[in-house]
Order: sequence, then C-alpha cells, then structure tokens
Amino acid sequence: MAYQNTAERAVSRASTFVLLLTGPFGAERQLHRMPRLLGRVQGCFVPRCNSGFQGHQSRSHNTLLIEALIWNFIASAVIAIIAAFAAAFLATRRTKNEARWRASYDAYTRILSSVEDIRFWADETYASNLLLPSASAEQLNAAEGRYEEARRILSSFAHVGALVISEQCRRELDELISDLSREDFRFHEDGTDEENFSRELAEHCEKVRTLIESHLPQIVASAKKDLR
Repeated sequence: MAYQNTAERAVSRASTFVLLLTGPFGAERQLHRMPRLLGRVQGCFVPRCNSGFQGHQSRSHNTLLIEALIWNFIASAVIAIIAAFAAAFLATRRTKNEARWRASYDAYTRILSSVEDIRFWADETYASNLLLPSASAEQLNAAEGRYEEARRILSSFAHVGALVISEQCRRELDELISDLSREDFRFHEDGTDEENFSRELAEHCEKVRTLIESHLPQIVASAKKDLR
C-alpha cells in the first residue's frame, strides 16, 4: 500500500509538471493517459520495490549526504570570499581615511603655526618700537623672516589647500590674506618720516595683531570640526 501511494504521488507530480509545461489545453490530452500510466507504474513499481528497497534507500542516503557536503563546502567558500573582499574594502577605506586625516592634521598644524609666527612678529615689533620689553635684535630679525614665510604659507593654503582643509577654513584664510595685504598697502602708501616711523610701525603691528585675533577663532573652529 505504501509503494502504491508513492507511485500515485509520483504520477500526480508528473501530471502537475505536464500542466505547467503544456498549458491547460495541451495538457488535457496528456492527462487522459495518466490512469493507464498509473496502472503501469503500480504494476512494475510494487514488485520491484521489495527487493531493491534497501539498496535504493542506502544509495539515496549516500547521495543526499554527498550533496549536503558539497553544498556546505560551496557555501563556506562563498562566505569566505565575500568576507575577504569586505575586509579588503574596509581596510582600504580605513587607510584612505587615515591618510586624509593625517594630511589635514599636518596642514592645520602649519596654518596655525604660521598664524602664530605673524602674531609673534606683530607683538614683538610693536613692543620694540615703543621701547617696551621685547625680544633681542637677533630674535626680531628671525621673527621677521618667519613672518614673510608665514604669509607665503597661508597664501598657498588659501589658493590650493581645498584638498586637505575645509572650504570654510580656506575662505577664512583668503579673507585674512586680503586684510593683511590691504593693511600693508595702507602702511606703505601713507608714507612715513623718521620722526614718526616707530609710532606708525607700532600702529601697523597693532592692526596686524587685531586682524589675526579676529580671524583666528574661525580658523581654530574649522580645524577642530574637520579633525573630529
């Protein structure tokens, strides 16, 4: 009875498969043949199943086991490949982010150091010209050299630093360089005489220091935001 039921299920599945392939009209003629096919399957399936059932069951079990092992190996290999690609992608992305952060850090360090060099020159030159305690003449000459170099560095970052600094910081540097240039132009164009030179130079240094102090908070804020 169990074998008969198995044969009936096999024929039922076959009829469904035929219906799916040929459609309802083409399958009608094929389905008329199913009762005869069922009788033939039952006639030849039942006698043979008693003798070959144990061997067939063993072969089926081994086949299923091998297929399970193969699919398990394929799944493991696919997962390993995907994990390797994901790890490589994440490592490359992390390396790029770290390289960009390091470049930005170095750029902001140079910018802030240059701003400090300008402020130091303004403070010490102002004090020297008003006969206040200040650095030595040698230190003042070195500060003046750093002042010119700092102006050049800030101008460079203002024009081509968009790759490593934020746009906000770049605009702030551009405005600072423009303000310093206008102050330099005013100082040299107004003309000076020997009697008032020290006072006028001190006034120029004071305005330079004021410009630095007005732009420095925005530059520092941009650096903190970009390096977080």
